[in-house]
Amino acid sequence: MYRPPSAQPAISSLPAAPLRSPLFPPLHAVFQPIVRLHDDSILGYEALIRGPRGSPLAQPDALFRHAREIGATVALECEAARVALAAWHALALPGKLFLNFSALTLRSLLCGAAEGMVEVLTVAGEPVAPERIVIELTEQTATGDIDSFARAMEMLTERGVQFALDDFGTGHANLDLLVALSPQFVKIDKSLVRGIESCARRREILRAMLRMMRAIGGTVIAEGIEDGGALAAVRKLGVIAAQGYFLGRPDATGGTRTLLAANQADINCSTWRAMTCDGSRGATGTTGVTTSSARALSSTSSR
Repeated sequence: MYRPPSAQPAISSLPAAPLRSPLFPPLHAVFQPIVRLHDDSILGYEALIRGPRGSPLAQPDALFRHAREIGATVALECEAARVALAAWHALALPGKLFLNFSALTLRSLLCGAAEGMVEVLTVAGEPVAPERIVIELTEQTATGDIDSFARAMEMLTERGVQFALDDFGTGHANLDLLVALSPQFVKIDKSLVRGIESCARRREILRAMLRMMRAIGGTVIAEGIEDGGALAAVRKLGVIAAQGYFLGRPDATGGTRTLLAANQADINCSTWRAMTCDGSRGATGTTGVTTSSARALSSTSSR
């Protein structure tokens, strides 16, 4: 297993604007598409982090376990976001970038005037356009006091950054958070999506989630779409967007994908073009850096 340099102490906490950490091996990002179901266009990509290929830290579970062991979870999440943002910008991928953060890390980045978040959401010295970023609140750590956490998350909204509850229906992603935070997106956990075409109870739960999200003006994203039956079921229920292996596997380019033969009948030609390297490039001016709205990220908090 990769060990940090002996001269570098393990860190258990970070200031609001954490520095880049030498505690981890070189990281790289892969991107999984999130597809709008009404027209099969790309809503965005979820960034997923990986360690060196073939190493004991290649997979995220091992990486985050290592980070917990050395007290550097916040440092790893921040470094993962920087790596993903740099790769996403270089690829000029279309749509939004979904970045994963735990409640622990978000509390660190959003303390004070959110200087830590401003520093992380920067590429080549320029702030990323905030409307192109979605912060995914993972269920890895508890939020603690919900009221104080909600006040911290308001700083994202004030700066034009959207956020999502990830893996809703498991762990710490629950109805209390939905009420307190009113997220722009809720990602329904794959455990509630798997087999939905043949399970009336799962369909009723998803209908209820759709009604709740419409009431607060948010969007439901179905995770774990792995076959045509699940895709057809969530589309029929009115789910706006989805992701899963059936729609596209994570890869380092966000581009060329091997679609299952059964999937090709359900996804139209425009989606296929959007999922190829030629079709995945954003239009001029959509790289998300150096736009007028990006200045909102560095504005002083209204609090």
